[in-house]
Amino acid sequence: MIINDVIGRRNVTVITGGSDGIGKGYAKELAKRGLNVVIISHMREELIATSKEIENLYKTEVKCIVADFSKGKEVYEHIKKELLDIPVGILVNNVGCASYPDELCNRSEDWLWNIININVGAVTLMSRIIIPQMKKQGKGAIVNIASGLALQPTPLWAVYAATKSYVRSLSLAMERELFEYNVTVQCVIPSFVLTKFIHFSELLSRVLFLGFFSSMWTVYEILSSVINLVGLLAAACFLYDNFKSLFSILKAALEPYFRPHLPHSLPDRFGKWAENLYKTEVKWIVADFSKGKEVYEHIKKELLHIPIGILVNNVGCASCPDELCNRSEDWLWNIINLNVGAVTLMSRIVIPQMKKQGKGAIVNIASNAELTPIPLAAVYSATKRYIRSLSLAMERELFKYNITVQCVTPSFVRTELLQFSDILSRNKFVGTPVETYTRTAVFTLGKTQETTGYWTHAILYFIEKLFPEWLRIRIAHIISDYVRKDCLKNQVEGKEN
Repeated sequence: MIINDVIGRRNVTVITGGSDGIGKGYAKELAKRGLNVVIISHMREELIATSKEIENLYKTEVKCIVADFSKGKEVYEHIKKELLDIPVGILVNNVGCASYPDELCNRSEDWLWNIININVGAVTLMSRIIIPQMKKQGKGAIVNIASGLALQPTPLWAVYAATKSYVRSLSLAMERELFEYNVTVQCVIPSFVLTKFIHFSELLSRVLFLGFFSSMWTVYEILSSVINLVGLLAAACFLYDNFKSLFSILKAALEPYFRPHLPHSLPDRFGKWAENLYKTEVKWIVADFSKGKEVYEHIKKELLHIPIGILVNNVGCASCPDELCNRSEDWLWNIINLNVGAVTLMSRIVIPQMKKQGKGAIVNIASNAELTPIPLAAVYSATKRYIRSLSLAMERELFKYNITVQCVTPSFVRTELLQFSDILSRNKFVGTPVETYTRTAVFTLGKTQETTGYWTHAILYFIEKLFPEWLRIRIAHIISDYVRKDCLKNQVEGKEN
């Protein structure tokens, strides 16, 4: 398919992080094909140099926008004004950041907010800005640059890999949301590309065979796919992946009979703050995580000198299913701050103390939505994919310090989170009562690094994984669209009453 047929001959390409690396490469390749280009970056001098280079080489127009995506919410009004009346045909969400490998607890809070704002916020908000125009045009393309690490939770790169997992999940859900509007969404998953992005490591930036390997990545992907789809090896991996949690729980349940000298109760393993609910003191802290960076100093002061044994990262939000372009920018920042920022920053605050104690547990509540990118809940499912990737990487980072990290992936639990839908909140056949669910979920703590928390949820999760991802996405689209119609119906009836 010819690019001009996809986006229109007079439309413009917008590229974030377009002054260098992959972004610059995209700008040059698309300019070579006769497209005018808008490049966005915080590096003014590099922007000017890149624009002159492209204009001289390909005789196309280049517009530069200086914007620092690490600043978060404040930069987007400026970008919207600069893009006003520009017919955008292609959006390349390329901007990103990374650094040398290190444990999450060694990252500064500023660095964590920077990577969340750049790698998660930018792809979400830039898509939100551009999609309405593409829908009106009846054509367009969005290219989201992820990474090979989107496929694998990576210790010491826990947050970076989780952000790229977010990008992949978001992209696949957006593709189903937008296909009916003739808007193409593509997720690009590069391996090692020789750019300044990897200059923090001489090993990555100077070893030439890595660049060769990236050019051969398609061949290896094909071979890997064939191996993973056929034969006993694929079957063994599938069974292990689905039953490892069950075996871990059985092993932990039987261990007291064979190794009675080891600590087995929650207080013994994780500290006295993990004792029975009805024998402990309760301290409450008022904090609105949707406010982002500003709330954490208050939380740190309130937690000072409290010996924390268990951290449960449960805070989150969801709402009635809808297309990403119909979400308000405030709502998008709220869900990013709640579902991504809170789990990251709260873990960063508590881990150093647990390392000093030589024990502790972190429980991150995700959702079975992490398994399937969900159209009409694209951002929500992407945030839950982020949590799972972050949790599995943290587990490997922290096991040597005797710190347990568990990711919980529930299906439907009857909580206020589901109040937007009568189908989900009032149907007794949908959802597990909170008390029943948490009783069994807590039982698995310290026994398995990943759990659905309840047996019916495990069966549902297993059945979902039997289907290929593309089919799960389409089924999820049908279900979420049905739930959305139910929500809209309730809203109309509420206004009439």
